[in-house]
Amino acid sequence: MPEINFLKDQLKGRGLLSGKTGVWSLYAAVAIIVLEVLLFAGFNVYERSLKNKVNSVKQQAQALEFEVSQIEDERLEAVSFQERLFNLKTLLDNQVVWTPLFQNLEENTLNTIFYRTLQVSEFERKLNLSGVAPSYTDVAKLIRGLEEAPGVTRVDLISSGLTEAATGGVVFSLEISFSGDILETN
Repeated sequence: MPEINFLKDQLKGRGLLSGKTGVWSLYAAVAIIVLEVLLFAGFNVYERSLKNKVNSVKQQAQALEFEVSQIEDERLEAVSFQERLFNLKTLLDNQVVWTPLFQNLEENTLNTIFYRTLQVSEFERKLNLSGVAPSYTDVAKLIRGLEEAPGVTRVDLISSGLTEAATGGVVFSLEISFSGDILETN
């Protein structure tokens, strides 16, 4: 059968790759595909590079965090030490010096008297002591001397009695009130 195509000659030069326009279209399509592949490969390489940098920064951050934790421990230890020093300084600044009170007691105690117990209340400003003297006269001399001592406000005889020992003597108990200025603070 004869071929009936009236447009055959007109369509011959109009194919997809026919003529200059068709070849350029093919080149452009191939160039776009190659460009996309190169961009994809480039982005993959860039992504791996960024991941490596992120991992490196994470490792540096961990190392820095470890170093900071060590410094923090040292800082806490230093702060604790400073607090202890401050507490010690406060204790030393507010320390009560009992020396004047005991010197006063020593100066007014006869050689024949000795003490058995001594109890001091700084807040009540009282000194309770008990001891042994050879006689009531010696106890009276002790009380009189303590009453005239500087810083002593009152001396009370709490109890007295003869000792049961063969050596004899008087057992006594005194309560001595003193003023606060006899106790020195640094």
